[in-house]
Amino acid sequence: MENIHYDFKISACGTFCPEPIIRTAKLVQTLEEGKIVLVIADDMAFAQDIQFWCKSTKNKLIVLKEITLSQNVTQFHAYILACKRSFL
Repeated sequence: MENIHYDFKISACGTFCPEPIIRTAKLVQTLEEGKIVLVIADDMAFAQDIQFWCKSTKNKLIVLKEITLSQNVTQFHAYILACKRSFL
C-alpha cells in the first residue's frame, strides 16, 4: 500500500480507551473539512472504537492498518478524513 499523505498526526500509544478517541475528536473538531489525520495507537480496542467513532460522527475512515512491530507489540494506524464537525 502506498503512503498516504496526512496533515496532522496523533500518537496515542501507551493510552487506553477512551483516550485515543478523545484526542482524535478534539483535533478533528478544530479542522476544516478535507484535512487528513493519522492516528497511531496500540490499544487493542482502538480498531473497533475508531470505526464506530468515524461512522457515528460522519468522518471518513480512509484506511486502518494493523502493524505488528514485534511478537508482543501491535500498532494501529488510522487515516481519517475530516468531513464534518465531530463530537465525542
